[in-house]
Amino acid sequence: MAAPIMSWWSGDNTTPMSTWPIGKLDAGYDSAEYQFLVWNNKGGSADVADAVNCYVTTKDINGGNGVGTNADQLVSGKWVKVCCSTNGLNPALPVSWYAIGGDVKSDLKAADSLGGVVTPAKTICGKANDGNMLNFPECFARLYTKVSIPSDAIMGKVDFLVRVGYQHI
Repeated sequence: MAAPIMSWWSGDNTTPMSTWPIGKLDAGYDSAEYQFLVWNNKGGSADVADAVNCYVTTKDINGGNGVGTNADQLVSGKWVKVCCSTNGLNPALPVSWYAIGGDVKSDLKAADSLGGVVTPAKTICGKANDGNMLNFPECFARLYTKVSIPSDAIMGKVDFLVRVGYQHI
C-alpha cells in the first residue's frame, strides 16, 4: 500500500497551509490561537496507509533540536503549545495545552468514523475520501496551536518547524 499523504489545512478546511501566520510577538505574550487540520490522503481516490504513532513537536529549520540555532530557545524552552481535538466534527475549545519541543511531543489522533468505527490511538486513517471533513473525520486530526514567549526571551527572528511524525506499514 502507498505511504501516507500528509497535508496541513486551515481549521475551516479551505486553504492548504505551508506556514503558520504567527506574525511578530513581544516577549511575555502569547500568540493568537490557530487551528490546523492535519489530513492523511485528503481527497484521495485510492486508499493509502494509515499514519500510526502520530505526534507533533517543534524542530529548528534544519530538523534538529535547536542547538546552535536561533530556534534554540523556542525548541528547548517549549514555547509552542498544542491541543489535539479528536472531536473533529464539533471541535471543543482547547482544554489542555501541551508544551512541545524537540523530543517532547504531543500525540495526534483523528476522530472516530461516522459509521462508529473507533479510530485507534495516535492514528490518522488513509482511506480514500472526498476531502470533506464532515464525511471523513477519521482522516484528519484537528490541532490547536499557540506560542507562549517568556518575558526573558532574547529578541530576534526565530525560524522553526512544527513537525508531524508518524509511521506506516
